Amino acid sequence: MNIISEFKSLFATGEGIKTDNKYGQPAEAKIRRVLASVQNTESLAPDGKIGFIKVGGRQAITIPPLSEKVFEGRCRVPPKVKCQVLIEPTAGASLPKGLLVANVLTKTEDSKIPVRVMNSSERTIRLKPRCRVAVLSRPQQVLTEDTLEFEEEEGELHVRRVAQIQAVETSDNPLLPVQVNYEKLTPIQREELSQLLAKYSDIFSKNDSDYGYTQAVTHDVHTGDAPPIKQRHRRVPPHVFQEFKKHVQDLVSQGILKASTSPWASPAVIVVKKDGSVRFCCDYRKLNQVTCKDAYPLPRVEESLDALGNAQLFSTLDLTAGYFQVAVSECDRKKTAVTTPSGLFEWTRMPFGLCNAPATFQRLMGVVLGDLTFDVLLIYLDDIIVFSRDFESHCERLELVFERLRRHGLKLKPSKCFLFKTEVKFLGHVISSEGIRVDSEKASALDSWPVPKSVREVRQLIGFMSYYRRFVPKFAQIARPLHVLMGSKDRKKASEPFVWSSECQSAFDQLKFCLMSPPVLAYPDFGDPFILTTDGSHLGLGAVLNQKQGGVKRVIACKQGPERIREK
Repeated sequence: MNIISEFKSLFATGEGIKTDNKYGQPAEAKIRRVLASVQNTESLAPDGKIGFIKVGGRQAITIPPLSEKVFEGRCRVPPKVKCQVLIEPTAGASLPKGLLVANVLTKTEDSKIPVRVMNSSERTIRLKPRCRVAVLSRPQQVLTEDTLEFEEEEGELHVRRVAQIQAVETSDNPLLPVQVNYEKLTPIQREELSQLLAKYSDIFSKNDSDYGYTQAVTHDVHTGDAPPIKQRHRRVPPHVFQEFKKHVQDLVSQGILKASTSPWASPAVIVVKKDGSVRFCCDYRKLNQVTCKDAYPLPRVEESLDALGNAQLFSTLDLTAGYFQVAVSECDRKKTAVTTPSGLFEWTRMPFGLCNAPATFQRLMGVVLGDLTFDVLLIYLDDIIVFSRDFESHCERLELVFERLRRHGLKLKPSKCFLFKTEVKFLGHVISSEGIRVDSEKASALDSWPVPKSVREVRQLIGFMSYYRRFVPKFAQIARPLHVLMGSKDRKKASEPFVWSSECQSAFDQLKFCLMSPPVLAYPDFGDPFILTTDGSHLGLGAVLNQKQGGVKRVIACKQGPERIREK
């Protein structure tokens, strides 16, 4: 007879026991307290088993070949209080061949159980939802390294020594050299990310000289029938000569430069960076004049940013010295020759300064990741941004990108990789789930921008501000005095002096104010209608594109321009 079941059925039918005990307390209340105290142990089998762990959620779990994965399992009969539980493989379970379930001791207080599995096969394994994978039980005793006693029998140890398992913070894991936003990640998600980075640790450079190398695209220098151009080397300042010499030697030892017998020679240029170190550059202006230009396009910034709608998570990736990972064609290496006080050298990897280098690099990114652009990621030269709506899809997209980079021999710079961010900087903008805004660090340059003293300086100012003109309504109308001073349809005679008028100063101040406190632009949703508002005057034309999102009318972009003669 099951006494507990009998008592429960008795109370369920309303036939409670009304006999008072000697303390005057109803026996029914006392029995209820007894039942509550044994409730936790009622569901346990004699061996301490709590229940079976099944795959949680509505989506199948995918485990790639020869890899581990931690996922969230569910137990139908969870423990009622926080306690230590033991996860073990289910005896006789029909698991896919090659799938191993780890024995794990953990703490839990709800139905969510972390399950660690390994796919030891050469094929991908998929676990369907509600698939039984492990058994959950409550251990009778947990022996730690401090409490475990050892016995010896004829000099042989016959007790297995089990060391206490300690959790390792993923931020201290040497396999995670990148910058990760852990605030939004659960312990299971951190473990899954750790496994992903460990699997692709070879695509992250170990140091600044650990470059990748690819021949998926090579850099060509087409000069037609132009004769070789030879120039003298420039003198290196004495105080940086030794550092410059060492820099050249390092490049030669790394195989990026090699001694040359080329008839071509462009001078080396020494640039001292802010930290005092030396940058080795080349003056290829004359070579570029005779080089046939590559027309491969760079992405439009506005088009790229508009593709980020509904994204919640962002990861930015940056290649380690991206140009140095691209090979120069054997037949064109002599044209890249650079003359130095130490001799004549030519490049085996693509250097900075060649006019077609940006087009070559963008073409390489198109070959490697082009089919993923706008759907999975955005690319602008060596800057890559991966975007998604949730953790699972973000991991899948990161792995897809990592696999492509590994296949083509490219490497990332860990210190410039930021994963699982809710807000990142990209091409002078700050992007988040809320929308797009101007990077405050870029806009702050206007606060100390000097008043222009020449047409050239006005042109530089207008060029900088125009990059963010989509954030400023009536930009063209406000900037009209600057355009007039710079030269347009109302171009002044060259003989007239440069005059910075009060109208120019007013326009300058107003544009500075607008860009220092710009609106946050929303991402366009091309599945919903837009609202276009236009305006015009004899000074110019303007338009604002809006869209209702979540019941709120939000700005998508602003467009302005001077009124042309044919539009009057």
